[in-house]
Amino acid sequence: MKRQLEMSRIILLLGIALRANTQAPVLRRQHYLLEIDNGILKNVKPYPEALSKDVDLSDLGLRSVEKNAFDQLVNIKSLNLANNSLQELPEFVFANLTNLQALSLAKNNFNTFQNNFVGLNNLKTLNISYNPLKHLRKSFFFGLTKSTDIITEGNEFWSISTELFENPFLREPNHQFEFDESPDKNPTLRNEFNNDDNLILDDNLQVKICKTAQGVVKTVEELQTNETLSSECKQAGIIYEQRTLVLKNLGLKAVEKGWYKLNKFSFNSIDLSMNQIEEITPELLNDLPENLAFVNLAGNKIKQLRRNVIENNYFKVLNLKDNLITQIEGGALEKTQLSGFFIIGNRLKSLSFASTLPITLTEMIASQNNIEEVPENSMANLKNLVYLNLAHNNITELKSNTLRGLTSLQVLILTDNKLKTIEEGAFKDMINLRTLYLYRNAISHLKSGFVRGLENLKDLNLAWNNIKKITNDTFIELPDTLRDLHLDFNEIESLEAGSFVDVPKFTLSLDGNKISAIPRGAFNLPYLHELHLKNNSLQSIDGDAFEGLWRLRRLSLNANNITSIKKEAAKNMGRIHLLDLSKNPIEKLENGALFGLPKSRGCFVYLSDTFLKIIQGGLFDDV
Repeated sequence: MKRQLEMSRIILLLGIALRANTQAPVLRRQHYLLEIDNGILKNVKPYPEALSKDVDLSDLGLRSVEKNAFDQLVNIKSLNLANNSLQELPEFVFANLTNLQALSLAKNNFNTFQNNFVGLNNLKTLNISYNPLKHLRKSFFFGLTKSTDIITEGNEFWSISTELFENPFLREPNHQFEFDESPDKNPTLRNEFNNDDNLILDDNLQVKICKTAQGVVKTVEELQTNETLSSECKQAGIIYEQRTLVLKNLGLKAVEKGWYKLNKFSFNSIDLSMNQIEEITPELLNDLPENLAFVNLAGNKIKQLRRNVIENNYFKVLNLKDNLITQIEGGALEKTQLSGFFIIGNRLKSLSFASTLPITLTEMIASQNNIEEVPENSMANLKNLVYLNLAHNNITELKSNTLRGLTSLQVLILTDNKLKTIEEGAFKDMINLRTLYLYRNAISHLKSGFVRGLENLKDLNLAWNNIKKITNDTFIELPDTLRDLHLDFNEIESLEAGSFVDVPKFTLSLDGNKISAIPRGAFNLPYLHELHLKNNSLQSIDGDAFEGLWRLRRLSLNANNITSIKKEAAKNMGRIHLLDLSKNPIEKLENGALFGLPKSRGCFVYLSDTFLKIIQGGLFDDV
């Protein structure tokens, strides 16, 4: 009795009901002796008179199977282990079932397979439906032949390794993917304005600010040890590591002459943001000392900058973000040596003042204004400007002389304007420009010479425009330095042979367009590494469409309308590292469909959110 409690062995007279395929069941009645101990299948032994070739072990609550459990079933044709609680199987567990033609592991808890299908040379159908399989990794299906159909319905695959069927015992081939160049890092544009690491603030220093009830600053000076503050004074904030004096959000409206009395201390910046200052007066900025390089007046109520007011050759960066500025008079900043001028989020309508900005300027951000025009030649004096951001304005056109003279410019951002027209030669002086962002505009047509002069351009972004067609001369003047070209979310319906030749060299992104077919020769890009065609209208994969992409490592075709993939679809994908087919209505991956993809470590096909029901064993082979 005790032995019966310890070893709950079950002898069952089985009525075999095996689904040899996914259709109607085939009924056979024979005798098998099952040895099951606490959910562990230890042995399946046929009675001598058993003639059936089908064994049904479904719905038995099995949690695991011992390695030799099926050794006495060498002649069976089908085995059903569906609807149990199996999470994994012993290696080589089916190795003796050389006559097996159908195996069902459906509706279990498998998320991995390791040498489980070795010896199944005659298997026609493997059913792994409705398991929590996310990734079909290297060698999961080693042992399966090209004649095997793998039923995958009800799984939610994310990825499939191109080594899915490969022998795990073979040495990994050494596939070296060459890179012609490593991605450049964007140049550091922000000025290291007088930030001498040898200058430090004594962390015992305390500062007081004294002001009138009307918000007029009388003095900012050292607070002595044990000094008692009067009612009109309070202690100011200090960020010692940054050498910043913090006078923000104190209700300040103006300053008296001689208000700043901290000249002997090495403050690098002063924060006057979030106050009530309405006007920049000579008293505010002109007496600031040499070491004080950064003035932050963001979030005040300044309405204009007048000429002949600011005279200070020491401070290098002026931040006027989020004020109410509608006008900057010509010459308002010409008596400074600014390197950085930030006037984000104001109410400017014109950049006419730019013609009198100091030649020392290297960085200007005038985004989020109401700028409608950039007068011709207004930038001609800014020979040292490296970074210019005019995003989120109302600029409608760039004439050939609009940006004349910006010979040092490396980054130009014109995103989220209303640009419709770019004249030929608009960028002709920008021989050092590396980054040009034109996304979120209203450009519908690109003249072939619109990039003329951009000899060193590396990143061109034209996403979210209204471009409908790319011809073989649209980008004919792109420089051979171009690495990345973004044309996402336009209205491109067609490409031509020769649409893209030699450049870009790293990334071409055409996501979110209306491309339904790609002609042979559209991509003559021997150096390209990534091609993105997500969210288009492609219905099939034409292998010839990707001819000329000899170094392509990533191809994104997700969220199209691809329903099937035929042989030779991947014939020009010999160096692909990642093929993304997610969110396509693909139901079957046939033999040879992805032949051409490299069978190498780290090479995957993404298949999340597809309707995949069948994978054939020769998917990656020339079948």
